[in-house]
Amino acid sequence: MFLGAGVSRFAGGCGWDDFAKNYIALLNNKGMISTEEFSALNSLMEDETEKKVLSDAKSLITNLSANGHLKSQDVDILEKICVKKQGYSKTKQALSICEFIRNQRGGRLESDDFRNLIIDSDMEQDGEEFLKSILSFNIPIFTTNYDNLIELVFENNFGNEQEISAEVDKRVSEKEKSSKKLKVVYRPEELKLTDLEQGTKLIKIHGCIKEPSKAVISDADYIHHYRNENIKSFMQYLFKSKTVLFMGYGLEEAEILAHLFDLEEHQIFPENRYWLNGYHKTDEELMKLHRDYFKDVYGISLLPYNLDQNGYFELVHYFNEILQSVSNVKRSPYPSHIKFLQESFS
Repeated sequence: MFLGAGVSRFAGGCGWDDFAKNYIALLNNKGMISTEEFSALNSLMEDETEKKVLSDAKSLITNLSANGHLKSQDVDILEKICVKKQGYSKTKQALSICEFIRNQRGGRLESDDFRNLIIDSDMEQDGEEFLKSILSFNIPIFTTNYDNLIELVFENNFGNEQEISAEVDKRVSEKEKSSKKLKVVYRPEELKLTDLEQGTKLIKIHGCIKEPSKAVISDADYIHHYRNENIKSFMQYLFKSKTVLFMGYGLEEAEILAHLFDLEEHQIFPENRYWLNGYHKTDEELMKLHRDYFKDVYGISLLPYNLDQNGYFELVHYFNEILQSVSNVKRSPYPSHIKFLQESFS
């Protein structure tokens, strides 16, 4: 299971926009940027609409037109998609510049600072219930998020969370090791294929709030990170051999998926990638475009669910229904989804 920024937002985390704005404010408050630089960075964040048609959207338009499926209303939808992607691009630029300034000017990003950048509010009950449902599957959990929200939920509901890095493990007593704990891996050199075996583990692909200096944030970080041979071999094995469910990833975060899949080497996709995403009834055309786009570009099959009754809180009901319907798929309002998850994660 792969969890993106949307899952953290649901549980009290920030979105990418707020992350970048908070980072700019932090540098300003610490006196690391001038008034002019502060204004320039904020202006960069506000300018999100200068280019509406990106190369991948052009490809989608071409495919839909060729098949006679491009309707007049699709144009507006495609423009919204492009704005989202362009907005994310601007956010990544701002974050990259913030990281560059901090590193060049000798600033240190402490754990508390990092937490304030990415955690927006206290976790609400629905967010905690959702993360509890995910943990109840007892399967490896991957995330590109930096926060510790999953660890907190595990500690509060399932056992004593301990950080299982080689460095920290030396300082943990045998008695503490024997208690139920969540294995957390966030350093590339500590990734092992055994982490893909059944059992609850948390693998943080882009680093952790506990080590801000090693978090993958800037464009330079992404390039360096995905050149790491251990990361490359691990991710290639994962996507070739395991069924993967993505949650909390929007189209604006497609750049992350491109890094994960190493698209230049994988032109033929295995049928083992799924994306769970919510839509309103009025979003049917957008849902179809998402379905075609993610399937064509990333080989991901869309699993849609309805937002009309409970909004994104439907995710909580969705997972609780899955957990309660193992023995009776027909009675579930999500029979095909539950059957898929049962077969994949049992």
